[in-house]
Amino acid sequence: MEKVTSIQLQVVPKPDPREFTILQWPDDRVQPLVTGDGDTNLLCGTCHNIICDHVFQDTVNNIYFQCSKCGSYNHARGTPCRSTE
Repeated sequence: MEKVTSIQLQVVPKPDPREFTILQWPDDRVQPLVTGDGDTNLLCGTCHNIICDHVFQDTVNNIYFQCSKCGSYNHARGTPCRSTE
């Protein structure tokens, strides 16, 4: 079984939706916004909910996510903020 690295994303103030795309569920679902076959889980910097499940870290760049569990805004910059390993 492959080792999966978990990385906490940076929590940021709400980005201006006129300037940035924010990925979020349109309803009350609490599940990852993105799933894939990679080796990295990206976690909410506030509640540690999995926002991106099994992605390749270098493919998730400069994207804003709203956590479906706690509502925090997170920014994936393409480099790790803090590994939870």
